[in-house]
Amino acid sequence: MGINVLSCFDGISCGQIALERAGIPIKNYLASEIDKYCIKVTMDNYPNTIQLGDILNLKCTNLPTIDLVLAGSPCQGFSYAGKGLNFEDSRSKLFFDFVKIYNELRIINPNIKFLVENVNMLQKWQDVISDMLEVKPIFINSRLVSAQDRKRLYWTKISNVKQPDDKNISWNEISEDGWFAGSMRGRRINEFGKRDDYNTNIKIIQHIESRKDNKTNCLTTVGKDNIASKQKVGRTPLNGVEWRYLTRNELEKLQTVPINYTKSVSYNQANKMLGNGWNVDTISSILKHIKN
Repeated sequence: MGINVLSCFDGISCGQIALERAGIPIKNYLASEIDKYCIKVTMDNYPNTIQLGDILNLKCTNLPTIDLVLAGSPCQGFSYAGKGLNFEDSRSKLFFDFVKIYNELRIINPNIKFLVENVNMLQKWQDVISDMLEVKPIFINSRLVSAQDRKRLYWTKISNVKQPDDKNISWNEISEDGWFAGSMRGRRINEFGKRDDYNTNIKIIQHIESRKDNKTNCLTTVGKDNIASKQKVGRTPLNGVEWRYLTRNELEKLQTVPINYTKSVSYNQANKMLGNGWNVDTISSILKHIKN
């Protein structure tokens, strides 16, 4: 009983948590990952995971018949927050390696299903991915199932996928001390108190900026993108507000992974891998339709 799953760019195996949460039995879970810290977290939580190493060395003929393939290829080349190099970025080119593997796998099993996740990106880049996968993406914001504002695109051959129900989860529900969610931003502020980002005559000063909707910003690998402050502020210089980074458990709750799931690695490593990871309850809401 159960399905054979191949997870490319597996990270900390958020896909494995999501399948478990969706009630999808797993026969074999094969993971392609090269980060030793991610592999450690995965194996500490799912010791039966079959680690395959680098996707560039993957040989489909050596694998069991795969029923589901998952992929969240590195997004730095697509992200608006990154360099925006799209397919010229070596990390984003890994998407094409995934496509090659997927095409080989579906020769073996024409009924194979897939789920591909990536950041919200320019339409022209979306179209390249859509053409290669022969399906258009579904836009889902993980704020529906968590306290995090996380806009992502999902390409899948799983049928009848729809928007998850809004659980109305607020930052207050997961905050450990009742402080306000926000971020730290370098801003150029003119004499009128307005942003003047392109005026190089004004010195960049780090400011605390609180959110107004009781959610957090999208988790990233940069700690200052999500912080908590003792008081709610519109925009206040850093030295004027008491603030802290989010705790490990707060980060885990925002990505809806089990509490202490990342306990076997340092906080900095956990912050990085959670920022790169999947929001589990979003993925689970998609994968549950495999049963339909």
